[in-house]
Amino acid sequence: SINLQEQGKDDILHIVAQTSVQILQGRRLQLINPSLTVDGQPAPLEILTALVDGVNRRFDLANLEAAGITARVLQFQLSSNQELDLAIVVRVEPQGLAWLQSYAK
Repeated sequence: SINLQEQGKDDILHIVAQTSVQILQGRRLQLINPSLTVDGQPAPLEILTALVDGVNRRFDLANLEAAGITARVLQFQLSSNQELDLAIVVRVEPQGLAWLQSYAK
């Protein structure tokens, strides 16, 4: 839940996003049953679909493979009190080190 306010304006936009998350094939995050409301009204399906598709594409560890980095999620568990239990294995090829160094700058 966030509140957005344009600078110099009094109106506040209240946005609430909810979803469950699962990991597919050890590499891809997928949002399950997402919902998005703006000022208490459901967001248009087109907006929700575009957001979900973007998140699902962005959080795919296969995107790193072209850079020489292979990563897999072995365990992913989010508890009801917001604690995350996560185990990942990563293999970095020599070209992956150069990519990581350039990304860190």
